[in-house]
Amino acid sequence: MGDKSWKRAERIIAKKLGGRRVPISGIAKGFKGDVEHDLLFVEVKHGKQIPKTVYEWYKKTKEQCPKGKIPIVVMKPKNSKKNFVLIELDDLIKLMEE
Repeated sequence: MGDKSWKRAERIIAKKLGGRRVPISGIAKGFKGDVEHDLLFVEVKHGKQIPKTVYEWYKKTKEQCPKGKIPIVVMKPKNSKKNFVLIELDDLIKLMEE
């Protein structure tokens, strides 16, 4: 039987970020999140778990983004002091390398 698509996605993302995928057994060793990394806490959401509207916001932002700029979507929930950023993984990696 082949690898589950969500496991494959976690492995690819971990490799791109220079980390490693945490298997279920990693939870018993005190790891939390899907990817072990020195700087980031990474939780991977794959497939239908991502609301379509979030993806559509990003797509529209990317279409309008001038060449040479990195598109991001900042989400500010009502009645919260928190702000959240949606960015393409490859763009985040570029920023981390600079």
